[in-house]
Amino acid sequence: MYIRIHDFFKSKDAKGNYIKEDDTTEEFKESITKLAELEKTNLTNLAVINLKQQEYARCVEFCEKAIELEGPDSFSTVSIKAYFLMGKALIEHTEYTKAQTCLEKLVALATINNDD
Repeated sequence: MYIRIHDFFKSKDAKGNYIKEDDTTEEFKESITKLAELEKTNLTNLAVINLKQQEYARCVEFCEKAIELEGPDSFSTVSIKAYFLMGKALIEHTEYTKAQTCLEKLVALATINNDD
């Protein structure tokens, strides 16, 4: 199910369905924002599934996409989950240096957020 939803986002049909809508309305802008949030959540859910299935490379791929959409310096639930899952997948895949970098980034974001 998650893969079908992810394919829907990749096909851009999701945004294409709004072409007939007036893109200046608040309802349209709110729908696009909700759609983007759903896409990021979907990516992290796909990462969890792939981690549990021991498909670590795919898990990392989905995490990287979620982080790219959220922004690499964003401290949000999506970023926290994506960095954590990516670090865990990299450890399982025995890529310790990359895992350390990833988890250090997570700690740095938490520290910056805690200082604010």
